[in-house]
Parts: sequence; C-alpha cells; structure tokens
Amino acid sequence: MDTTKPDKGGWVKKTLKPPDIIALGLCLSAIILWTKILVDKYLRFGYYDWDLAFFSQATWNLLHGSQYSSLFGLNFFSNHANFIAYLILPVYALSPHPMTLVFLKVLSCVGGAFILYKIAKETLGWTPAVLLMFLYLIYPANIFTVIYEFDFETLSPVFLFLMFYFFKKERFIPFLITALLTIIIKENMPLIVAAFGVYALFSRKKNKLLWGVLPLALGLISFYVLITLVIPSFSSDGNYIYLGQYQSFGHSPFEIIKAVLSHPLQTLKVLFEPAKLRLLRELFSPLFFLPLLSPHVTALSFPIIFQHLLSPAHQGHSIYYQYTSSITPFIFLAAATFLAIARHRLRPFTFYALIGLMFIFNILNTLSYAKPIVERLYPHIDRLDTARWQMVRMIPKDASVIATFDFLAELSTRKSLYAFHKIYSDNYRQFILPDEVTYALIDPDDPWLQQELCADYTKVNNRIREFLLSSDWIIKASAGKIMLLKRDAKPNQKEGSL
Repeated sequence: MDTTKPDKGGWVKKTLKPPDIIALGLCLSAIILWTKILVDKYLRFGYYDWDLAFFSQATWNLLHGSQYSSLFGLNFFSNHANFIAYLILPVYALSPHPMTLVFLKVLSCVGGAFILYKIAKETLGWTPAVLLMFLYLIYPANIFTVIYEFDFETLSPVFLFLMFYFFKKERFIPFLITALLTIIIKENMPLIVAAFGVYALFSRKKNKLLWGVLPLALGLISFYVLITLVIPSFSSDGNYIYLGQYQSFGHSPFEIIKAVLSHPLQTLKVLFEPAKLRLLRELFSPLFFLPLLSPHVTALSFPIIFQHLLSPAHQGHSIYYQYTSSITPFIFLAAATFLAIARHRLRPFTFYALIGLMFIFNILNTLSYAKPIVERLYPHIDRLDTARWQMVRMIPKDASVIATFDFLAELSTRKSLYAFHKIYSDNYRQFILPDEVTYALIDPDDPWLQQELCADYTKVNNRIREFLLSSDWIIKASAGKIMLLKRDAKPNQKEGSL
C-alpha cells in the first residue's frame, strides 16, 4: 500500500496506514487509561514517597525564580542535573500541578512505545511490531515506573528511542539534538550517549569520527563535567553526594573505574549479589532473555545497568521504582533486533509461534505482579479521603506546612513544605522546624511513620510528643486519627491546644 498520494497542487501528502492507526489507537487508549488510573491514585492520596512532591515543588519554585527546595533543604540542582526542568516550565506554567509531571511521564512512556513500533515495523512487519509495542506498554518494569511517583529520568524513554531511530536512519543532526536533550535530563544520561559512540565505532564502516568519536567524547566529557563541576557548584559542601555510593571502589570517577577494572573478582562479586541477579531476571525473563542475543544493542543500556548494580542502594536493584526507565527501551530494541534476524532465518510458522509464546508469557508475567501493582496504586483502605481533601483545602496556598508523606504531593505547589518524617527519623536529628511553619497535617497511619514506630516505638513516640508540645498547636480539623494543626494561636483561642 502506498504511503503517499499527490494532492491537487502536485505536492505529496503523507497518509497513515491502517496499522499505524491501530498503533496510535492503542497508544491513545494507554494514555487515557493511565491518566484515569493515576488521577484516581492522586485523588486517593496514593503518592506516599518523597519524589513527586520534591520534583513538583522544585519545578514550582523554578517557575517562581528559585532553585531552592525546602523539602530536601538544598538547591535543586545539587541533587541531580535535571536541567530539562527549564524546558518543561512553559508546560508547567500552564498547569502548575504535580500531575502535570506525571502526565509528561506517561506521554514519554507511550510516545516511546510508538517509536518502538515504527522501528520494529520496518524489519518485522506491522503485526509483530504492534505486539511488541503492546508488550512494552504492559511490561512490569514500565508499569511500576508509571505508577511510582516521578523522576525526570522517567522522561528519557521517548528521547532514547528517538536517538536509536535517528542513529539507524543516519540522520546526524536530529540525533545530536536528541542526544543533547537527553544529556540535560540527568547526569547519568551522557553515558548512554557515549555508549552510542562505542556502538558506532564497532558497527559503522563509514563516518566513524562523526558517529563514533563525537558522541563518545560528548558523552564522557558531559558526564565528567556534570558530576565533578556543575552539580558540586550548586552544593553547599561542593560535593556530588551520589558518588559516595561507590566509595568501596574509590572517591572519584577515575578511581572507581580503575578499581572496577583492576579488581575483576571483587567487581563480579558485587555484580552478582542475589538482589541484583533478581533484577536482571525480572528485566530480561519476560522476553525469554532474547535481548541478550543482541548484545550490541543491549550494551547501550550497560552504563545504567552497571550504575545500579555497583551501587549498594537497594532501590536501584528493584523494578518497583523508576530506575529501569532508561534501561527498558534498549531491552525492547534488542528484542526487536533479534526478532528481525529470526524472521529471516526461521520458518514463518516457527517465527510467529515464538512471537505468540512471548506474548502469552508476557501477559502471564504481568498478571503475576497484580498484587504489588494494586498495593502501590491504592495504599489507603479507609474512607477518609474526602476529609483529607477538606483539610488540605483549609491550608492557605502561601502557608508553610509540615506534613506526613501521603499529603506532600498535594501540598507541593508552595515555597515552603517540610516532611514530618524529619521530626522522628534518626537521619534528620539536626533538623529544626522553621518558625515560618504554621500548619501541620499528620496521618499517624503513614507507612513511613508506622515503620519507624515498629522499629523503636518509645523513641519515635517521644519525638512526636516533643514536637506537639514544643509550640501552641491547635486542632483545626480531624478525621479518625488524621489531624490538621495550626500554631501561633492567640491566647483566647487556646482551648483546643495540645
């Protein structure tokens, strides 16, 4: 079927093929479905960690001319090099709401899935390409990325798929622009650009300087500059805090690389710890480990995989967070590459049987994660959400607030917001509640608080009691165990003081 037709003026007008319409329909359905699910999660106070609130507050403050985040008590760019935040400010200005960031994450995931379809269709045909796109959308690691909080790294899939697309099409200028946009997402993204350069050095017969040396140099130099100069320049102590996760290998990028290469047995021991092997199994087994049969494509994700496997941070060893968002695009691109080879070497029946088995296994694999998916979507089992929203709306927009985690996202579009976690956690014993804080919204059933209470009830309970007695807090509203408190009351208003 021809993809173009002449119009009356003799120009050529592009038209969509029916398979493209089917793929776009699936993507639109995914956007609508995820939007409904995640809005419902938000309305039910289902965001119960730091991340969405932190990035929402940081973006809101950037919009108002400040790089400071009260939630973490630091300059936003001293945490990560998320300079792409400046590019999304116009969108955030139109809708200054935490769910704007979540919606952009959904668009990146689904947009990346459509680009995967376009890439795969050229070598597999439209039916396997649509199936592969669908599997990407229901892939457990991607589902958990979508439903978990927010991180600017979750905006990377659409850019990574575009980079691969332009790389294969040998369109260097669009590739370079996409690479530059990818670099400003987060400080680890330049390593992927460098990996494209290595890939080009081994795979391209021509233009190795343009496609190989330039991306390799751009990626490595950008990475080094970001973690040794740029991020530390925003930090109060002049350090890049995440480098400390690799202190068992060294204290600088060169020391770490030298230690990894010069002590291979120690490195392998770290790489093959049980939790890390489980991560690799959860990433590759849904596709029958077929991506490993295209190592040249899978290798594009190796910098990020090694980043997490070498780190002791347990969140990076799980698919339940956002850390796989920059890995999964290359797993599926590698699978598409292998299937393209298999299509030419296998009989049609065998090839489509392989596709069918992979499809069925993926669905069963996704269904096996039904319980943790539901738990992360709907953590509350009470019927107090209406009361929660009433208390949130009672707090003035410009007021400084301290709150338990399940309220942070809803309160994030303000200059001053603090986590109640800092009151009782051993990690924040130096924290002093600022005088500007006039409201406290506390849910004693907050999972973080309950975990701390289980660990040391007396100590945590005493710290909370000390907080409540340290100021003239009045109960403004309550529902069940949830309390909205206000302080600095006038003498004749202290009847309800705690």
